[in-house]
Amino acid sequence: MEYKSGRANLMADPLSHKGELADINRSQRNLRDRIKEGLQHNSLAQAIIQLVKKGKTRCFWEEDGLILTKSKHI
Repeated sequence: MEYKSGRANLMADPLSHKGELADINRSQRNLRDRIKEGLQHNSLAQAIIQLVKKGKTRCFWEEDGLILTKSKHI
């Protein structure tokens, strides 16, 4: 191995951040799980889920257990 400082060492920076990126991905999965859990205990969310399942709304849709919307007016 040979030490290369700063800009001469182009590969060190992405490799040194690999662990940080893994932590970010893990945090996002944990956040999604927490949101899904919260949806199960929220009566408004449950009402929206029922509308989505019955196909009675175009403002919301379900994807991977989450409720999504593009509407600016909720």
